[in-house]
Amino acid sequence: MTQIRIGSIEKVPITSVWPHEANDFTPWLAENLTLLGNELGMELELEGMEVPVGNFSLDILARDANSEAVVAIENQIANTDHTHLGQLLTYSAGKNASVVVWIATEFRDEHRAALDWLNEGTKDSLSFFGIEIDAVRIGDSLPAPLFRLAAAPNTWSKDVAESQAELTPRQESYIRFWRPLLEDLRSSRGWNIGTRNKASSYNAGAGINSGAFGRTMRFTWDEEARVELVIKSPEKLWNKAAFDLLQESRSEIEESLGPMTWERLDDAKMSRVVVSRPGHIDAPENELDQIRIWMIDHLTRFRTTFGPYLEDVLEKMQEAGGQGEG
Repeated sequence: MTQIRIGSIEKVPITSVWPHEANDFTPWLAENLTLLGNELGMELELEGMEVPVGNFSLDILARDANSEAVVAIENQIANTDHTHLGQLLTYSAGKNASVVVWIATEFRDEHRAALDWLNEGTKDSLSFFGIEIDAVRIGDSLPAPLFRLAAAPNTWSKDVAESQAELTPRQESYIRFWRPLLEDLRSSRGWNIGTRNKASSYNAGAGINSGAFGRTMRFTWDEEARVELVIKSPEKLWNKAAFDLLQESRSEIEESLGPMTWERLDDAKMSRVVVSRPGHIDAPENELDQIRIWMIDHLTRFRTTFGPYLEDVLEKMQEAGGQGEG
């Protein structure tokens, strides 16, 4: 008989992977929201980190791309406690969140019961989730995150199944487009991302520990394919000042990346820098292949080129007293 060799999963001390909640875990999660979204059955897009709520701050504010629901996420690299439960409710109310997610290493029975009670007693449009986080590995592999659902609304499993079953033809087209692109980023470049996306855009982190910046690949209504560097902190004035600082290095950036469109967007909260080409999701497959190659190329070059300039912008904004992420 052929002897099958398999490894065993072992837990890794979570603080050996993320030593500090605010400095390590929250920035990592902000760049890897797809992993959490897969557990929740959502397509999470980052809105901001350390988002101000009165004199306090919410760890992560996100949005579900499919439902447009506001998602409040509070992290705790420890067992749950009463303080964080109170903070979670305060922050969620302050941001009018429809989905509330509490992440901790272990949920105490009373806190699990509290989330169950909230799910049973609140309106259907408000959902509370408890997620336990571990770090695991097999043999000498790198540690990997392991999310486990500890509490969820009673209808969650049914809702997720229905949302995955009821796809429009356009959503199916986006899934077919994004899957090979994201699989390439995952396998060839080692990105820790999901591969299922039914929306017209895909958001990635900027490659630095800041939720104020991101990179987006997307199709627009006027038949363009775009890759964008987005400045998207919760504070409009911060975004405009950061854009102005970044634009001071425009000639150097474009020397590396080529001509780009710089959109300050004075009437919007965000600002962005864009490269684009003609492209539509209904294009022939050979054209979609070329769009995938083009998007991957620019997404990776954006990370390499913009990284040092974004770090410099952050440093200057901090010196000027700007808060950016909250």
